[in-house]
Amino acid sequence: MVGIMSKRWTMVEKKLLGTLLHLTDKEISEKIPGTSAVTIAAARKRFGLLKPIDSGRFKADQAPWNKGINYDAGGRSVETRFKKGQAPPTMFRNIGDVFSIPDGTGKVYMFIKLKEHRQYPYGRYVWEQATGKKLSTNEMIRFRDGNPQNCLISNLEKVTRAQNAIRNANHKKAGEELKKTWAVVKTYEDYGLTSPYKFRSKRKKQ
Repeated sequence: MVGIMSKRWTMVEKKLLGTLLHLTDKEISEKIPGTSAVTIAAARKRFGLLKPIDSGRFKADQAPWNKGINYDAGGRSVETRFKKGQAPPTMFRNIGDVFSIPDGTGKVYMFIKLKEHRQYPYGRYVWEQATGKKLSTNEMIRFRDGNPQNCLISNLEKVTRAQNAIRNANHKKAGEELKKTWAVVKTYEDYGLTSPYKFRSKRKKQ
């Protein structure tokens, strides 16, 4: 492959490059000796020569480059592929089925299938059915005992998302960080320096 930076472009070659922008970089490289598709792409970027918007699009009669190529990843790839007409496992659940799904942290939550391609948080569903009220997008269900699989109505509590954020906050960790911040502020004040923080300590001025 010809090096990208080793090519020295003459004025004639630059002008020729500008007239061939309707072609692919590979096709252009075949018309300019001593270049490759990578060289052409780098040169266009360096010289500010942009291709027409349609140059990279498939034409109506253009075949994709990988047409007719069969891929075989090996191993169990053949037996584990989806077959024509095969439905994913979730399709075999019936309307009304309750099932569990773990989240990214490994915590398991319960869901209910209300219709095809629609799963709904089961705790939310139980609360709405018991109260006859629909939760808004700003409201959510908390589990009193901390177990998201316990969807008994007695274990469900409606809260706003703001309330949930406050309850989930790590107050102990936040308190420790605040103590460190106050220590920095007081040190700056002791030396008569401007604190890097906008607030001041609550100590009375001497």
